Amino acid sequence: ISHELNLKTNSINIKIEEHFPIFTLIKGSEAWIVNEVGEIEEPLLIFSKKFKTPDLKIMINEVDHLDEKNSTALNLDSKELINLHSHIEKFLKLSEIKSDQIQINFNARSITVIGNPSIILPAYENNLQDLVEKLKIVLSDLNSRKERPKEIDFRFKDRVVVR
Repeated sequence: ISHELNLKTNSINIKIEEHFPIFTLIKGSEAWIVNEVGEIEEPLLIFSKKFKTPDLKIMINEVDHLDEKNSTALNLDSKELINLHSHIEKFLKLSEIKSDQIQINFNARSITVIGNPSIILPAYENNLQDLVEKLKIVLSDLNSRKERPKEIDFRFKDRVVVR
């Protein structure tokens, strides 16, 4: 909200911009709501890992990634936050993963969808449809053998690692 007071004309101009929250960004023990334009809102005052953000399905944990040269944590700008969110939403829609709340661990190299099993994706994979097809094949094969892995890792070019 911004406002402007004009004493000569005895008028007040008020401009209100409304933004909608789309996900929760978690760094360490702090959390923020991120809106649809990628702006980080004020930090949430009450937060724990068990906290459920009302109406926000996706919680993204930014896992500190130490740059080998600079030893600094990864920081995403608003465009990168929106791209990351849309990338994750697209994957979730294609893979038909159902959950009330999706927890994501993200660093410069990978995205981990926390679940049973957890799914590790390359951070910037453009061909999500191909990954989803591989995921469905792997899950079908594991179900037929009644195996319950903890993790399915898609970061490698020519193989899928199941742990």
